[in-house]
Amino acid sequence: MDPILLIFCVIALVAVTVLCVVATMWIIDLRKQVQRTVVIMDTAGRDVQEIKSKLLPVLDEAKTMLYHASNTFEQADIELEKIGQGADTFIAIAEDIRRFEQSVLSRIQGPLEDVTSVVNGAMKGISTFARKLFAR
Repeated sequence: MDPILLIFCVIALVAVTVLCVVATMWIIDLRKQVQRTVVIMDTAGRDVQEIKSKLLPVLDEAKTMLYHASNTFEQADIELEKIGQGADTFIAIAEDIRRFEQSVLSRIQGPLEDVTSVVNGAMKGISTFARKLFAR
């Protein structure tokens, strides 16, 4: 064989050998990374299962609390509606009292002013009489 061809064959074999060694190292590193990924995924799966097992009772309790809160709000709504109806009754009573007051005032105002005028005139007459009497 020709020595140049032999040198190229040796170089090619060395290159293939280096390529195989590098590929082997890369495959070994890839295998380690896959193993780490499997361990991490397994741990994550266990964590998710643990969270799920701990979260289910919390969700059930939250569901119960929301149910009770809903019932409480419904009862509060009913009671507020009753209070509103009671407030409407008080408003109606207050309006009736106001109308009664205005009616009484309209009936009494005229005679009361007349009585006040008479009493005022009598007081003026008495005071004038007393001044004239004490002035002598």
